[in-house]
Amino acid sequence: MSDDKTLMTLKTKPSSQQVAETASANDGESAAVHDKELPLLGLFAVGFGVLSILPFVPGGFVFAPLSLILGLIALFAGHIGYGLAAVVLAMVGIVSSPVLMTLLGAAAFLTWLGGLF
Repeated sequence: MSDDKTLMTLKTKPSSQQVAETASANDGESAAVHDKELPLLGLFAVGFGVLSILPFVPGGFVFAPLSLILGLIALFAGHIGYGLAAVVLAMVGIVSSPVLMTLLGAAAFLTWLGGLF
């Protein structure tokens, strides 16, 4: 963290020192190009969404809900494209995960049983 009294946000910006170092290293390239915000939350959400649908990754049932939660947060933080992509990937991950489908089926079955009594 820098010495400034800044609050952490869901969007990150490089510090002015990093921008100055990058601009001097790029020999004349504008520092304003490097002052864009990085959508880290959206990138993590999409990354977890991709991990949730890959068949050779164990624990996909963990990545799908994580991607859904981070994708929804990214939507509200203003990362619309990344948030929508993460939510879609999370839904595909949930539908394709046998563990999550079993849990959803068991919950529906128990709800149906509760209506019988």
